[in-house]
Amino acid sequence: MNDFVQPPDSGGTSEATHQQPRHRLLKMAAWFAAGITVLLLLLAVTATILLNSVRFHAYLLNTVQKQASESLGVPVALQNFTLHFSTLSLDLYGLTVSGANPYPNPPILQVQHANVGIRVVSILHRKWYLDNFRIDQPVVQVFVDKSGVSNIPKPKSSNSKSNTTIFDLGIRHAVLDRGEIFYNDRSSPLSADLHNFDLHAAFDSSQTKYAGKLSYAGGRLVYGTFQPLLHDFDAQFDATPTTLHLTPAKISSGASQIILAATLTNYSNPSVQANYEVTVDGGQLAKIFDNPSIPAGLVRASGSAQYHQVANRSALDALVANGDLTSRQIAVNTATAHASISNIAAHYSLANGDVLLHDFKASLLGGELTAQGSMKSISGDSHTNLNASLRGISLAEARN
Repeated sequence: MNDFVQPPDSGGTSEATHQQPRHRLLKMAAWFAAGITVLLLLLAVTATILLNSVRFHAYLLNTVQKQASESLGVPVALQNFTLHFSTLSLDLYGLTVSGANPYPNPPILQVQHANVGIRVVSILHRKWYLDNFRIDQPVVQVFVDKSGVSNIPKPKSSNSKSNTTIFDLGIRHAVLDRGEIFYNDRSSPLSADLHNFDLHAAFDSSQTKYAGKLSYAGGRLVYGTFQPLLHDFDAQFDATPTTLHLTPAKISSGASQIILAATLTNYSNPSVQANYEVTVDGGQLAKIFDNPSIPAGLVRASGSAQYHQVANRSALDALVANGDLTSRQIAVNTATAHASISNIAAHYSLANGDVLLHDFKASLLGGELTAQGSMKSISGDSHTNLNASLRGISLAEARN
């Protein structure tokens, strides 16, 4: 008998020996994956059974309402909710947030329906994002009394600090459909009603950027005893964590409108670059302010503006603007004068709270009116200096 142990064969027997640990690892991985899958299925089935339980559903509903109410400091009511495991989404129905005391009614927020969908990228690495966020027919009602007390809730401060932003959430598709906003500030006094408020936005993760459209129709703005200003708003936008672009935004009311293309950088210390086109209907302004002495006709202004917030300076003092003023014709009708002024053109500038008027020209009474002027400190103790001349007028036209 030969007790000497023969060395292993360098051929197939060695390769089979090396493959055994590998097969064991693969078999263990397969068993582990199968076990995790079964566990997740059991959890999903258990959760589905619990959520379909009327008692457990009511318990969750009451818990959500209680925690939300404690967090906001006002009563929060939710009629119902539905959780969809197949799509990882949640539907909320009949959400009502009461106003803060002493004005709990009407509610500050009412939402008929909201939907939130989550997309999981990796369970192991805890990577996920909001795939869908939709709010249908929200109604916001803000009230401020003459003393400046509002119905806006003051959420309780939390000890845990979160740096999560809307850009971290990365909402791939956001929709706000047919919203309404009512604002009544009796201390100003200012009130506003906005109807058909719509928001559509999409998120580009490669650029960390939202892009979309914001609009409303039938807006009604009232200040003091002035007539209501009915208007529409429409804006295209994109936003990153550092920059917001409006390309463009448009406010229109009858023949009057404002078109604005702007770039805002540094949200904490805003800096704005903008180009604008403004058309004002004098006849419309005369009706709003109930002042027939305001000249009738269309006046257009276009140019650029820059703004950078500066400590201890008013917004007007920090604003820089340059532009051109034109009008084909305006009609002046007052108790003492009736005249038509045409071919109006001028340049203007605003800087450090001072307004300068350059090269003003207009046709009047068959002649030409020219002017230069300035207004100093428009945000404070302002004073005006104007130099004007009128040449080649016709007395015959003046009498007509």
